[in-house]
Amino acid sequence: MPLNLKEQLMNKIKELPSLNEESMMTTKGNKDFTVEELIDSVKSDVKKGNRATFKLIQELEMKLQEYIEKVNLNSKQEIMEETLIHLNKKVSSLQLLSIELFDQIDRIYQFCQKIDHPILQKELEKVRIEAIHLLDQHHIKKIEVEGKLIDGKTMISLGKVPKDDQDKDLESHQVISVVQQGFLNKETKEIIRKAKVITVE
Repeated sequence: MPLNLKEQLMNKIKELPSLNEESMMTTKGNKDFTVEELIDSVKSDVKKGNRATFKLIQELEMKLQEYIEKVNLNSKQEIMEETLIHLNKKVSSLQLLSIELFDQIDRIYQFCQKIDHPILQKELEKVRIEAIHLLDQHHIKKIEVEGKLIDGKTMISLGKVPKDDQDKDLESHQVISVVQQGFLNKETKEIIRKAKVITVE
């Protein structure tokens, strides 16, 4: 520790209130000093007109450094935890926004399937496939549900249609159409949004 810092420390110690003799003796007897005990011991030496030992100053320095490092580490951990929570919220918001943008494309695509315009249907199919591919590249995977049996983990049933009304050879509880696509996180396998489907009775 530079001399001027030692002098400043000693001046601060001199400003501390005095201790009784009993507490000073107890402090001197301890091998592993706390910061408070070291300050008390240094102050005691100063009060008696003795010069504080270099070893005592070193111990005090070490304790203060340990305390500072502990405080800094705790502060860094708290900042990191808060940052991670904030980032996760941002990622979730961006995922939902991306899915909502896909929904707009999908609605237009589904509408165009009902009109007789093959060129427009083909172009929209390309746009829709590209949108699914882009989502997949960003770890947002479309859940494949069409033709599968209803599964509450990945799907929400919006209704059923009679089996006799369908040309397709489908089983009961099988998905016949998807009203809204479902998505999951490719990395965590967590469901971001369940698919909304219509099933066969």
